[in-house]
Amino acid sequence: MSSFNYGHNRRICLICDREQIFLDPDSIVMLTVKKRQLKIHMADGQVYTCYGTLKEFGQKLDNRKFFRSHKSYLVNMDYIKLVSIEYGEREIEFDCIRERAVLSRRKMKVLKELIT
Repeated sequence: MSSFNYGHNRRICLICDREQIFLDPDSIVMLTVKKRQLKIHMADGQVYTCYGTLKEFGQKLDNRKFFRSHKSYLVNMDYIKLVSIEYGEREIEFDCIRERAVLSRRKMKVLKELIT
């Protein structure tokens, strides 16, 4: 995984299924990881799967935009629509995709501070 700068337009390059894919970080809605399988959910609904960790990928992203909502989720705060709390479970809903991200109880307070 590497990042490339094309003038003011920064792209992230990753290898998924033997293909090099160049992603605009601003179009990433959220990232999830399970057993080192990283899923990158894009604003257009596309989902890319590759291998790595959230920590590795998170280092390539803007810390002011992306928030670690749970040990397995990294979300772009620009796309957050609302936080739902149902039966004690907190989930983040997004403007442009149906998938939701888990929000840990501990991170709820941090998110409130960042958004307000």
